[in-house]
Amino acid sequence: MAKALGVKREVGDGALGRSYQPAFAQHSTGATHPFCEVMSPFVLVYNPLRWTVIAGHLVPALHKTTLEPGVNRIERDYKGRVRFGAARTKLNDEGRMVIPYEWGPDGESYVQVVETRPNGRQGVQETYLYTWETAALGDTRISVDEGAYAEWATSLISEGKIPACPPYVARRLADKIAGRLEEDEARAAKGGEGSGAAKLRARKLRTDLDAIEKAVNAVPVKPRRGRAAKPSLGEGADA
Repeated sequence: MAKALGVKREVGDGALGRSYQPAFAQHSTGATHPFCEVMSPFVLVYNPLRWTVIAGHLVPALHKTTLEPGVNRIERDYKGRVRFGAARTKLNDEGRMVIPYEWGPDGESYVQVVETRPNGRQGVQETYLYTWETAALGDTRISVDEGAYAEWATSLISEGKIPACPPYVARRLADKIAGRLEEDEARAAKGGEGSGAAKLRARKLRTDLDAIEKAVNAVPVKPRRGRAAKPSLGEGADA
């Protein structure tokens, strides 16, 4: 007769067992670092002729200048410190300006250093990102808070640290965007494959144009007049 489950076995029915679970070596399976690529330290440079629209704001198109020795006249001294004097002079001569680190949103810097394992490799290295960038654990991609960046870049203008966009530069940018807008509106109206994407692009371009117009109208135009000139015509005894 079969015994019911849960009934204690009597002596002679067989040896009583106990639960068993092997001890496994433990290790972390989660990502401990981002997997983004290594990027060198940098400074941001302002060019009065380069502007763009980000998150509905007309802002200077600041560009990175790497601090790698041997590039852009960058050198390092025997203590490893960056020698930037020659690079700064060249930028100033070209009408460009280095954005000081202390103009960053926290009053300290607009650059952050993050430890990464590029593409998941074992060795940990340092990479340099914008303050507004986020490197997620285990991900090679970097996300950017465009709204926060645009607000900061706009504050550089409102606080008088850099001048507002020159009207003629804004007009050039507006003309360029208007041309792309016309093309995408035509694609969207035509229908068919790609018309949906064209409609979305056109909507953004229209927003960008509105942002440029708003920014230009907010800055009073101060015409700059020249002085009277009377070029020499070379008239005289030898004429």
